[in-house]
Amino acid sequence: MKLHIEKKTILYFILLILGASGFLFSVFVPEPVGFYLTIVVLSAVGFCICLNIFDTKIKGKQLVCPTGSDCNAVVNSRYSIFLGISLEYWGMAYFVIISLSYLGLSLAREMFNLPVLGFVVILSVMAGLFSIYLLFIQSFLLKKWCMWCILTAFLSLSIFAMSLISIEVVKTLLQDFQIILT
Repeated sequence: MKLHIEKKTILYFILLILGASGFLFSVFVPEPVGFYLTIVVLSAVGFCICLNIFDTKIKGKQLVCPTGSDCNAVVNSRYSIFLGISLEYWGMAYFVIISLSYLGLSLAREMFNLPVLGFVVILSVMAGLFSIYLLFIQSFLLKKWCMWCILTAFLSLSIFAMSLISIEVVKTLLQDFQIILT
């Protein structure tokens, strides 16, 4: 008797293991490098999800949702395009930029100056806010959910939060803001 496991099931398992192991970096690796490596892993998972959506759409197949939701209605809706470009392209580009930036930051922190760090943080903030907007679209306008889209939104929001937590410049800025308020 031969056991048959679908490729998508293997992908789901690998993404789950990758995502869960990514958070271990922030626990066992000293701060802030642990946060940076966690962000690298989370963005790699996000890239794989966007690539899966892209691959499924380009082949004309139906996107399989692990929870049984109607992912196809969401990823093929009129809201799946922003500025004339499909959201999976935006997602892949975002996750690659973030992954490479934080990988570089964890390996050679001295190469990154304030404007580069500011750009990465601003990009993370924009992606986090855009993810909230897309969740709003799913909830109130489409009234349909895509678990893959929710997962990428969660990853974007996690990266956003970890970017703010891990960047020393942001910590200093927030401390200065607190002093001004008090």
